[in-house]
Amino acid sequence: MVERVNVSKLVHGLLETKRGLYIAPERKTLASGKTSYVYFNIGDEVISHPYLKDMVVNALVQTYRQVPIQIRANVDRLVGVPEGANMLASSFGDRVRIGQLRIRETKTEHGDQCSIEGSFDPNMKVAIIEDVIGTGGSTNTRANLPLLMAKLIPTAVIALIDRQYGGVQKFRNLGYAVQAFATTTEIAEVLINENLVSDQQIRLLQEELGELKTT
Repeated sequence: MVERVNVSKLVHGLLETKRGLYIAPERKTLASGKTSYVYFNIGDEVISHPYLKDMVVNALVQTYRQVPIQIRANVDRLVGVPEGANMLASSFGDRVRIGQLRIRETKTEHGDQCSIEGSFDPNMKVAIIEDVIGTGGSTNTRANLPLLMAKLIPTAVIALIDRQYGGVQKFRNLGYAVQAFATTTEIAEVLINENLVSDQQIRLLQEELGELKTT
């Protein structure tokens, strides 16, 4: 029987790793250019922890099933946002029985030099798998635009964590079905309510949550 995942289980699992989830003593600059006390390193960290990887994939499958059936029924391929979500997308694809594509970020000088690896035809519909979505800039440049250039049709974005920086709404405005398993707010609430962080970290989290409410 597949384990049902909730936000509390995910948080506890991530805390058992060194870098999956931690609260930094000072703000860190993220790929989006924004700064945060809360740092996630999902795709690159969970692959070293089989049980946690299974949990994350289960959470993504649960999230995918929230996508309207008329969209899910027509997804031909999956693609993970490189590099972090590639292995998650592979395991996810095995669970839902959908083939995967892989986007190359670095062009090679050998082989057929394809920017997208895997078997596909133009106009195939693709679901994008993301570990953490922030402003949506990385998801767009690393996955969405390469798919469009290859004449594929992205229809959905499935993320483990929504940082609540506008990326989810950005892709919904483009007409994509977008679902995230958990938000920064939900994760912070688990950390605080279940006494998983120090008093100093609680103050940092409360500051972060206050800023998210104003964005």
